[in-house]
Amino acid sequence: MKEATVYFDHPVHAMATHTLNIDLTDPSKGRSARVAVELTASSARQLLEAIEAALASVPTELTS
Repeated sequence: MKEATVYFDHPVHAMATHTLNIDLTDPSKGRSARVAVELTASSARQLLEAIEAALASVPTELTS
């Protein structure tokens, strides 16, 4: 994927009033080259914590 859009709005599929939506796309491959994720605020915070923990667990030179 080449582009990411992150926004908080009404979901398309998730059973929630509002979600953090992440759209990953590759416009050069057409409209079907897309992955969408809809997360509740709580799930989005848990994902953020998991990403931070994963990045903290590797040597700094690998993440720079």
